[in-house]
Amino acid sequence: MKKKLLSLGLAVALSVVGANAALAANQSYDVIVDSGNDYDYTQSVVGQGKYGRITLVADDIAGAFIWQKCQGDIGYNPTNIQVGTDPSHQLDTDNVYMSYGCSYKLEVRTYSYGADYAKGYIRNWD
Repeated sequence: MKKKLLSLGLAVALSVVGANAALAANQSYDVIVDSGNDYDYTQSVVGQGKYGRITLVADDIAGAFIWQKCQGDIGYNPTNIQVGTDPSHQLDTDNVYMSYGCSYKLEVRTYSYGADYAKGYIRNWD
């Protein structure tokens, strides 16, 4: 009986350690919006309790906005973190603190019908 309990306890401990290791993995995603006045989202990355990075590259007026979901949240919530481009400033990037265990995704939006593309990147490490 003691051996079974010890084995079960060890299995649970290893499962928890494995789950935390999976959360701490470096992740990065991108999304392309290839028509004017449109939007899309990246897949989500999981915060590691340190700075990550967002980047937007576009040929016209575009914006990228961080959405956050933490434990207890029903859905993703907007943040005040954003980057933007225009025809003379076609790349913008920023470091973003990503709380441990929270999920973050990037909304990429074009604001001009003349836009050919906007590409947004999000990663959970700097």
